[in-house]
Amino acid sequence: MPEMTFDIMNYEEKNYKCSIPSVSVERIKGKNVAVFRVEMTLDGKTQVLRKRYRDFYSFDTYLRGAFDGHHLLSNLPKVPPKQIPLFTDHFAPKFLEERRIALQAYVRKLLLIPKVVNNPDFQRFFSKQKRKDTRNHNADSKSNKFQDGEGEVEIEEEPSLMAVPLMPEVKAL
Repeated sequence: MPEMTFDIMNYEEKNYKCSIPSVSVERIKGKNVAVFRVEMTLDGKTQVLRKRYRDFYSFDTYLRGAFDGHHLLSNLPKVPPKQIPLFTDHFAPKFLEERRIALQAYVRKLLLIPKVVNNPDFQRFFSKQKRKDTRNHNADSKSNKFQDGEGEVEIEEEPSLMAVPLMPEVKAL
């Protein structure tokens, strides 16, 4: 029987880059929530996604389910643990910054595993589902695409996350 090996790649060599540069507290459906700005780049095209911690936690559950019984399961990095709100202020800038850094490290470790990067749950989580665009495209409409210095950037619209920020974004130090 051939030996199974743990394949690792350098995500920069494969043109993968991921950063979570900021987090903001927003009011959604009458409740304060932390929303992380995730910038995923592949081959010069950057997608900007907005994700909550619970999105990462659910994603991790699906990803682990996909590798259940596979030798890679024990090598998958762990999502940062949940914290009990009774003992932790989930909206304190220090807590949000620590969680942002931990989530960024988690994603970057995942990017080192080719089988994870090729997993459909991974690809779905870090990309946008195509939706039929029903907006009226006239001179006043705003495009979701713009050019930054490194390539085309597309902003994801998630109606459930569209809200007025309660506090400014916490930027990476």
